[in-house]
Amino acid sequence: IYSWVTGRRKGLCLQIIFIAFSYVASCHLSLHPYTYAAQNDLKKEDIAAEVNSAPITRKAVSDLVSSNLPRITGHRTLPEERMRFFRTQALNQLIDQELFYREAKREKIKVKKSEIEEELKKIKNRYPDEKTFNEDIKKKGLTADEIKKGLERYLLITKIMKSKEKEIDEKVVIKDEDLLPYYEKNKDKFILPEQIRIRQIMISVDPGAGEQEWKKAEKRAEEISGKAIKGEDFANLAREFSDDKETRENGGDVGLMHKGQMPMPEIEEFAFSIKAGDISQPVRTIYGYLVIKVEEKRPQKLLKYSELNKDLLKAELSDSTKRSQREEWIKGLKEKADIKIYEK
Repeated sequence: IYSWVTGRRKGLCLQIIFIAFSYVASCHLSLHPYTYAAQNDLKKEDIAAEVNSAPITRKAVSDLVSSNLPRITGHRTLPEERMRFFRTQALNQLIDQELFYREAKREKIKVKKSEIEEELKKIKNRYPDEKTFNEDIKKKGLTADEIKKGLERYLLITKIMKSKEKEIDEKVVIKDEDLLPYYEKNKDKFILPEQIRIRQIMISVDPGAGEQEWKKAEKRAEEISGKAIKGEDFANLAREFSDDKETRENGGDVGLMHKGQMPMPEIEEFAFSIKAGDISQPVRTIYGYLVIKVEEKRPQKLLKYSELNKDLLKAELSDSTKRSQREEWIKGLKEKADIKIYEK
């Protein structure tokens, strides 16, 4: 949140503007064209939803979940409840895609054959040769024509979204006089959360080490903690003993952090619970034993309007306004459509 003052949020703002249409690419466009292949001989139990009688299959939902999970979780093993959440999310994405596709057709947006061929070429380039590509799509039960139809659909959806994005960009103009009213209505966005500054000393242990190595590291950490508690300078102890290369030269200084920023929740909870100036006993983590000192605590604070970087505030208001208009557009598409959901 300090970036509202310093301007460090600029890079993030550019990213937000670039991906601001939350339904682009990774969120709402499965970049895998096979999702759109022809769906023949469908049974009722194969269908997860219908949009104006157009079926969305359970297989399409499963394929999108499988595509998203490595990106979201890094693995595919999830509890049933979480898997249901991701399936619902994927189904909603596919429903939105169908709405975007129909809107593109209604607006008579066209896709050139050369554009389809260019996208097909990108897919083929992922394979060592044409033969391997043909064998792979055959295994998936697809034909080259079905792939092209899927690519045409993908390009139509991309074009309608880009067209709407351009339309909204041109319509939204933020003036300086709009900033203060936005700040007054959204003060909760400009609250600095409680922060602490800590120093740390890490006595690392190989994850595969035996209990003897852990006990040896714990004893060493207790000795260092004892020295600090007796009054020896914590920063000097960190420079001498800490195994954490990133903070050792800075005397173990991790800097100001708020809740949610620390990589180890158990350390975060403990650090926020003790007083400024306190030094901990060794705490066991997956990396080894950690000794920490809370150097400073800063209470929650509302940033004043005068403290804010106005360029960033203008970017935030612009993004918020555009996001609202996109959501209204999509809401309108849904209200006009006949959507039936069968998957529970």
